[in-house]
Amino acid sequence: MKLRGLFFTVGLIILLINPGFAQYDDDGSENLVSFISMGWSWGGLQNSRPFIEAEYGLSYLTHENMTRDFYVSGMIEAKIGYSSVDSFSRGIVALHDQYFTGSYSEKDYNTLVTQEENNLIDEKLTRFGFGVRHGYGYNLKIIKIIPYAQHSFQWHKMQSVRPFDLSSADSSLLDRFEDGYRFGFSNEAALKVRLFRSIDATASYEYSVIYPRVLFGQWFVSYTVLYVSMGIVSKFARDIVDSSPVLGPILYFAITNGLTWGYTYALKSDMNWPFDSEAPMLNNAFKLSVSINF
Repeated sequence: MKLRGLFFTVGLIILLINPGFAQYDDDGSENLVSFISMGWSWGGLQNSRPFIEAEYGLSYLTHENMTRDFYVSGMIEAKIGYSSVDSFSRGIVALHDQYFTGSYSEKDYNTLVTQEENNLIDEKLTRFGFGVRHGYGYNLKIIKIIPYAQHSFQWHKMQSVRPFDLSSADSSLLDRFEDGYRFGFSNEAALKVRLFRSIDATASYEYSVIYPRVLFGQWFVSYTVLYVSMGIVSKFARDIVDSSPVLGPILYFAITNGLTWGYTYALKSDMNWPFDSEAPMLNNAFKLSVSINF
């Protein structure tokens, strides 16, 4: 209890006294704290344009304590939102997207990977949520190449078709996630190519966390650790973009995604790290998408 109180108090103080962690910068840069602190808003920035996006990919669920594997699932996803790509410096653009998303995945939608096993878990996953994207890229006249980081909150509905010989321990774990919608979040590292201001093609890798339950106090403290870290790292990475237009966008991509990947890895065993807690469900996905900007 003392450790929990210490983290909670420190987190509150930082969030309350440092407005830099609670709002977007005037130039449109943002971080996870801005997102959580209602920096997300429908309509985006002043120069944002509406977009629609369609995605297809492969996803794979894991849980540290499961002894039976899941089938690789095919995923379909749609997003609607607002996208802003503005000039940041000579030859460099800044990306800022805000969106709603919904997706569905199951084994039968997997048309790319052959799976010969017949005793795995077929998990059907429905989810919806909202999120933001941010990154810096290269303006090559008619083409813009933008590596970015994406963060979102999502609610998940899981339903499984279980093998007849599934152990009682595995069944009990699945039951923790399947009696209603479960809160979670996802991070995504992606590379976007924008052609003629209207068409985007994107390749991405997404890593998601699904909570069996939410213990708000511990969750808040755990996310405060990420908030503070992301605020510091984003400022540092953006200064690199200012100083080095050639390497800056790549380093911004690597540093910000490296932090969120490391944080997600820390949650693999303890969903509310640094507290001792139960393990979450993890979902990894490789996706390709096409979007139209209006």
